[in-house]
Amino acid sequence: MTTRFTNKRTALVSMLVFLDMNGWTVRASEDDMYEFILRVSAHNVIARNSVPSNEFADAEVASMSEWLSRHIFKNDIISNIRSLLQLSEAHESDSDIPYNLEERLPSFIAKYRKTLDRLAKD
Repeated sequence: MTTRFTNKRTALVSMLVFLDMNGWTVRASEDDMYEFILRVSAHNVIARNSVPSNEFADAEVASMSEWLSRHIFKNDIISNIRSLLQLSEAHESDSDIPYNLEERLPSFIAKYRKTLDRLAKD
């Protein structure tokens, strides 16, 4: 396995885990995520001639940020359920389930297995 394959999958999993841990959910199809990661890894998020070369990196990051802002949503459902069940800090009772990635990570990875497998082939 070459490093470039590992980096795409690692980038996707890192992004998804980071967002999940911070209460955000990606609402994009697996095909959309797959295409986005391929464009990012190939530096094809924006056209190279669309900005001066010394501004390309910043414009590329801004474009990635715009894509994410259109495709992520705050996961308020879990916060609401935890509040209703009085499992929040406000109720002086906090469960470690939302923070215990050891049990959740395998199912989290399984959810995106198709995309991760596709990225391994490109």
